[in-house]
Parts: sequence; structure tokens; C-alpha cells
Amino acid sequence: DPARESEAAAKAAAAAQAQKAEARAARISAQTGRSRVTATELHARSEGAGWGFDDDAPEEAAEGAEEDEFGRLSFEQLYEKAKSRELRMSAKQERLGEQL
Repeated sequence: DPARESEAAAKAAAAAQAQKAEARAARISAQTGRSRVTATELHARSEGAGWGFDDDAPEEAAEGAEEDEFGRLSFEQLYEKAKSRELRMSAKQERLGEQL
């Protein structure tokens, strides 16, 4: 059947291309000393092919959140609070505040 032969040829070509890409990645990794792991692989969900770093992101964000009143404020709110208390700010902080 020509359709099955065509499909088999396409699969063989795809496998050969994947093998060639793998060999190229290994060669480049050996030459440069860089890891062959991509950012996509690192951050993909664990149910996919990734290492699952994104799975932990919500918990890490919650753990890292400040619990005091200032930790929950936005930058704009913090800036207004600093201005209202007449806190001294650096020139850079003043410029950032003016850009709001």
C-alpha cells in the first residue's frame, strides 16, 4: 500500500532527523561545555517531559511573600506611603516615583 509506505518513510525520516539533532546537540555540548537542558525542559510541568519546576512556583511564591503590611503593598502604594511619611529617597527613587 503506497500510503503505508509513505507513512513508514516519513517516520524513518523523522527518526533519522531526531537522531541527527541529538548527535549535533551532543557535539555542541561537548565543544562548548554547556548543558543540553533547555529552559523549556526545566520549567515544563512534571506531567509533561519537564523537571517540574513550575509545579512548585505557587508554593514558593506564597512562602516568599512578606507577611507584614508592606509586603502586601504594590510599588505605587509603597511610594505614596514613603512620600506621606516624608522619608528621604535617593535621586533614582525620586525619578522612578515621577515616572509612575
